[in-house]
Amino acid sequence: MFMFETGDGFIDLAVGTMGSPNTVELLQRQIGIESRVHWFSTLHDLPEAPTDQTRELNEVGMLKSWQHPDHDTEVWPPESVKK
Repeated sequence: MFMFETGDGFIDLAVGTMGSPNTVELLQRQIGIESRVHWFSTLHDLPEAPTDQTRELNEVGMLKSWQHPDHDTEVWPPESVKK
């Protein structure tokens, strides 16, 4: 998802909507911050741990993401992944 305003000189990207957001570099600004969730700017203050340090190895293999991949999918989750 992106936005380009004539004369602005920037292309505004919704980085979190990209398939590989970690490949995005050279971020120069944040816009629309008035609508972000109030606790978002304090996430960096919270303790951090990788998943394998907070779950048993057998639990990690059972985790599934049901995040909707796009808005073109008529049925989610698709029958092929329901179990």
